[in-house]
Amino acid sequence: MKTSLLTTLPSLALACILPACGGGGSDSPSPGSGDQTTSYTVTPSVSGGTISPSDPVLVQSGDSVTFTFTPDSGNSLTNLNVSNTCGGGILNGNAYRIKSVTADCTVTGTFNQSTPAASIAACFTATETVNFAMVSLNAPSDSVLPDRSITGPMIYNGQMFTGQKFFIASGSPVTQTNYWRVTNDSVISGATVYNDGNIVYSNMVLPVNMKPGQVATDINDARRTFVGFETITLAGKTFSNTCHVSETNVQVLSGSSETWWASGYGVIKQTIANGIIMQYSGDL
Repeated sequence: MKTSLLTTLPSLALACILPACGGGGSDSPSPGSGDQTTSYTVTPSVSGGTISPSDPVLVQSGDSVTFTFTPDSGNSLTNLNVSNTCGGGILNGNAYRIKSVTADCTVTGTFNQSTPAASIAACFTATETVNFAMVSLNAPSDSVLPDRSITGPMIYNGQMFTGQKFFIASGSPVTQTNYWRVTNDSVISGATVYNDGNIVYSNMVLPVNMKPGQVATDINDARRTFVGFETITLAGKTFSNTCHVSETNVQVLSGSSETWWASGYGVIKQTIANGIIMQYSGDL
């Protein structure tokens, strides 16, 4: 019997370690005690650009989290505003760090559209390639007019210009490209080139210091009046400080026209004497 009793002691000892035996319970963690880690969700959003990570992030209580912002074309980091409901956010370049997350919260970034300084040089400057659609209003059904434009740095005759290529009507092989460059004192139009090889050389020169109402005349007796800087909205997009130029006796147009030039885009709107309007209708 002694042997039998001794062999049962280990199982009894193990059983008494369990909570049912009482005693020693204060030395063992129970469910729901402080050793569990609390996590919170940080939800990101952005307009005018992208944010990474873009999905909600699960963060342990007290830990930090960093989001990276990238602007869309036409926006810049200098126009980025970030807000959060987490507290303690720091923006360093394009990285936004929340130092300590203590509750579910949100991070919201907004890229405000860059506003070019009001200058004639800015209206005719394009440092990146911009592709946008155009729509024609009040045009006869048989008209062949531009429905797309690509504007940006382009090489012509081995030299760098700003170019604006118009695609004339969907499906049509016809294109027209205008080339110009900005110097320290003038905007100089070089040529208009058609894809069939036809070239029309232009002599447009607009002093960059023109004042509203001032007129510039070229050797073809084309008169261009700088009407002034205007802010216009087309297809929901606002263009600030565009250059409004009125043209008369322009041989190609057989009359007069009103043209609005926008920084980075070139011609975004043009009205012709017969009432036809060609204008920006959205980025592509």
